[in-house]
Amino acid sequence: QKEYTMCIAAWGRAGDWRRAVGLFDTMSDAGVEPNPFSVSAVVSACEKGGQPARALEIFEQARAGDRFESNVVVFNAALAACSR
Repeated sequence: QKEYTMCIAAWGRAGDWRRAVGLFDTMSDAGVEPNPFSVSAVVSACEKGGQPARALEIFEQARAGDRFESNVVVFNAALAACSR
């Protein structure tokens, strides 16, 4: 899980939101449950890539899944996406 999150964050820093989302999807497909860190990393990647709608879509899907309790990091990433 940690390795996925680190890679998602790295793609986000590199400005490649598509690869960040793709890796996030691969993580889920592999049965690795998202956590607040991986969700905030992919939401931030979308925000940095100018994809606020996609960022909020991922945020909402993660919250609706009720797989983890969101924290301030996840909400801050979503708010940053809204400010674009």
